[in-house]
Parts: sequence; C-alpha cells; structure tokens
Amino acid sequence: VKLLGVMSLVSAFALLTMPSMPSMHRTLAEGVVVFSHTYWGKYWEDIFAAPFTNIYDGSGDRSASLPHDPNNVGYVLTLTSCPGDSYNTGDEGADYDPGHSFYDAAAVLKYSICRYSYADDSRYNATMYALVHPDAVKCKDPNGQDYDRVEVLQELGYHVSIVGSQIYDRMLQDPFVKENLPIDSGERDFMRLDALSMDNHPIVVSVDFRTFVIQNLDSDFDSFLNSNEQMRWSMDYPTNVPSTGSNLGPNLHWIMMRPNRDLEAAIIAKYAATSYTTTWGWNNQGVKDFEGVLGIKGFLMHYYNRIDVGKLGILQRCYFGNDNSNPMDQDQSGSTICRDHTDCQDCRAVSFDRIKVLKMMDTCGKPWECSYDDTWEPTAKVQCENYHRAWFEARKNFEDSYWQNGIPSFHNGTFHPNVFLGYCNCAGQACYDRMIDDKA
Repeated sequence: VKLLGVMSLVSAFALLTMPSMPSMHRTLAEGVVVFSHTYWGKYWEDIFAAPFTNIYDGSGDRSASLPHDPNNVGYVLTLTSCPGDSYNTGDEGADYDPGHSFYDAAAVLKYSICRYSYADDSRYNATMYALVHPDAVKCKDPNGQDYDRVEVLQELGYHVSIVGSQIYDRMLQDPFVKENLPIDSGERDFMRLDALSMDNHPIVVSVDFRTFVIQNLDSDFDSFLNSNEQMRWSMDYPTNVPSTGSNLGPNLHWIMMRPNRDLEAAIIAKYAATSYTTTWGWNNQGVKDFEGVLGIKGFLMHYYNRIDVGKLGILQRCYFGNDNSNPMDQDQSGSTICRDHTDCQDCRAVSFDRIKVLKMMDTCGKPWECSYDDTWEPTAKVQCENYHRAWFEARKNFEDSYWQNGIPSFHNGTFHPNVFLGYCNCAGQACYDRMIDDKA
C-alpha cells in the first residue's frame, strides 16, 4: 500500500535566503543551504541524530504545496533502504548509497542539477524531491548510532515524501515473480514510479547518486515535450553477451518521464498480472536474462517494447549514460564482440565536454571514497580523472557560493590534488575530507 505522504514539506523555500544574484528564479532553483549548527566541531551523526520526536505521519497534500510551473522539471531521488540493513536485494540504488558521505552526495547531486536551471540562459527551473521508504528514514551511522536522513534532505532543500512500494506480494499473480522478486531487485524498486504522479511538472526525471549533470538540457527537454513519448532513457549494457536486443534494460540513473497518474496505474496493473519464465521472459515475449529483470528495469523494457510500443525515446548512451566502461567483451568462445551490437561506440573516447549526464561510480568508483586506480586503462584513466575532478569542482563551487555559514574546507590533501582538488589524502573513505566531520 502506498504510504503517500508529504511530511511537513519543509522545502527549499523555507531554507532560502536572497543573496545578490542576477535572477530570483535562479535563487529559487539553486537555493542557499543555511548551515545553522553554530558549533563546527560537531559530528554530522550528532547534528542529525534521530530523536523519537521526529515523526513523519504522511499527512499533507503534495499537489497543493509545490510548484505548478510549465517550465519546472522535477528531479526525484529514491531511497529504498539504509546501508547494510536486512533489505538485501539487487536494487541498484542501494549499491551506490553514499553512507557516511550522505550529506555531501545529496548536496552535490542537487547542485549539479540546479546550476543549469534558470542559469546560462536555461528556460527550465528545477525542484528536487526524495522518495524515502519508511525503513530508510532513520539509518545507522558507521558507529551504529541512529541518524535522520529526512532531516538531512530537508536541510538541503529537498521535498521529501515517505512512500511505500506500489507493488506487494499479495497482488502478484505469477508464482515465479512472487517468489523471486525479493532476491532480484525487490518490490521497493517500484517506488520510482511514484514520480509519475507528480503532474504539477511537465517532466520528471528519476535520478540516483550516480547522476551528475554537466550540460544545459533545454534542447533535450524541448524535444521530449514536442514528442509523443512517455519516457526517455539510455540503455544499460547487457549483463551477459551476446546482446539479443532483449537482454538489456534502461540505465536507471536518468529516466525522463512525462507525469501521468493513469500510466502509473497501468504499469502497476500490468506488472501484477504478467507472468515471467526464465526461458521466454516476460509474457513469453523475450525480455529476459539480465540483472534487475524482475524489477522496474526489466518490466519497463517489456512494457515499452511489447505493450505500449512507440512511446519510448532512447537517449544516446555516451551522452546520457556514460559510465566510462569498455564497450567490448568476450563471448563464450573467447571472441571479442560488442557488448551491445546496436551501439558499439566507445564512450571512453568521447570528448568530456560533449557529455551531458555522467553515470558515476560504475567504472571510476565513488568520489567520496577518493577512488583512484593506477591500473586503469589509459583512455579510461583520463575520463575517470575528468569525472572525479568535475564532482569535486561542483562540491567546491557549492561550498563557496551556496553553503551559507558552512564549515570551511582547507583543500590541503596531497592525494592526486589535480583530480581531488585537495579533498583527499589517500585512497579510501577514511581519506576523504567530508563537508561535516564523521566519527568513523
């Protein structure tokens, strides 16, 4: 049962100040995050400790409280679980949870998006959302102490909704799906579909902590709105080669959607009623054999290639899903073949300034773990350095321009300073200089 709730909707508007900026619209889009905790020596676990008084009851009407601007794009981050909890599934978002660097990751994600909203002649504004499962509100820090993730997100200007999954086992008609969904991607994977209900926006984009925007997207939004498409995404690589055209699904870090409550209901109803076999896939129509196939990744692939054909747009992988990985692999005979025979472009060789949305971490590691590998292939090494440098430049710009009263960083780290800009002393999470100190 959906626990639709916009608890308290303490939004960006409650946190904004009005600095001297060229446009009020830009202020509303990017916002100034006020660090109101006057003692800089505090650890973030103490600042955002989870007291019993923080109760989010799911009351409120989201539609009445949020922007209704025809040029306002909603960006939706979905959090299904806490790091290391018992909800052990193949959910991609959980794999890239920033854990001890949650504040930093959420701040830089938002900044990477909002800096291109009503800035640089953009016609589009942005509103940041987080869909948080009830079991992902209070999480354990590295020392086993509770902290409140909702409070963190609200301070950073996200609109937060506490939601459950639209899918639950009693509604599933196929025994195989019912038995195997929990060990594939899990029912909470479908929380992402709640973005379709945000019809106060012309477009919503499902994002995760791998998402990093580095270009203006106006032309892409214009093109989407002028089409008859319901969604746009780039294709992930197949889990296994050879590619059949049906054994791969969308990159989940960037899915553009046209909000439609009826579409949300239709996808959920179809999912509940559709069968899956390992031999023939969804509804015996071939979509099968990749990680996440029983979750939203697999079923959206089936839905738009077998049911609602013609309503999907495919974004070019190198520009919207570039994870800096090798496009080639070896098949069972040892022959080198394209991982995706429909698109064998080597995204590692694409000029960095042509990429619009990065898919961080898959190849290059997490920036907040100061990931660096001297054995990276030369072309991949150049791009990984670009990826990390861009992320740390965004962090520095956020701190310098939008983190009011924030804790100063000294940028004196000596580990690849041309890449990590002084925020790292060595490789590993303990070597990263967090925005707010961590106890671990």
